[in-house]
Amino acid sequence: MRLIEIIPSLWEQKKNKEAEAYRNTVFTFLLLSFVIVSVFLSALLLLMGKKREFDERYTYGLVLCTMLTAITIIENFGNYRVRIDRGFTYISIVMLLELLPIIGGIWLVPIIGYYAIYITSLCSVSLGIVLYLRKAYQDIKFEIDGRLLKEIIKSGMPLLINGLIWTV
Repeated sequence: MRLIEIIPSLWEQKKNKEAEAYRNTVFTFLLLSFVIVSVFLSALLLLMGKKREFDERYTYGLVLCTMLTAITIIENFGNYRVRIDRGFTYISIVMLLELLPIIGGIWLVPIIGYYAIYITSLCSVSLGIVLYLRKAYQDIKFEIDGRLLKEIIKSGMPLLINGLIWTV
């Protein structure tokens, strides 16, 4: 059973503490792992870019991609959380509002080039995080239940392996 299905079923069974533990553990793990990986990859890319003298646009583009990936995962968590707890109406409004930075991106492309696409994406996803703050992230506690995390990783490992097999 996927995590997006587990938490609502726990709420329905009135197992609120267990559902909160799942939510807090998953969010904290995602946040920590993506921040650590993004910082590590960004630093590595910047060092490699300086030592090997790669084109700086290539280096900065890859750094922006790592940041965009991490921020998108956090925004998707908020999206799923609001979808589970409150339905689709608010998500639809947020998704429409996330399209607004495209106007600025189109205006910026002639000025700063392809960086405008990255900046537009970062602005769009950041706007989503801000709009989900009150409804999705307000009651999250930064804590990890080791036993629960081990169980989640163990149950998700076959999906990870299957995904890796099909991408190769």
